[in-house]
Amino acid sequence: MIALLTLVAFLALLLVVPLVLVVLAVRLAIALALLPLKLAGLAVRLAVGLAALGIGAVALVLALLIPLLPLVVLAGAVWLIWRLIRRPVAIQPV
Repeated sequence: MIALLTLVAFLALLLVVPLVLVVLAVRLAIALALLPLKLAGLAVRLAVGLAALGIGAVALVLALLIPLLPLVVLAGAVWLIWRLIRRPVAIQPV
């Protein structure tokens, strides 16, 4: 009985080990074939993330500067009036 069980186990291993090796080889080939696509997907995700980060930074700067816009307009008006009132003196040739 033990000899029969050992023979069955040996035959099972004789069939299972090559099948496992074939499955592992096929999985490795598929993984290597899809590797360029995975790398391209990573590059696209990185580019989209960096673009979103840049757009977010611009939006944040605008959100912080827009409330200051009336002060900028007021300062520009004061500067223009100051420039209009105080004319530069022409340099006289010697």
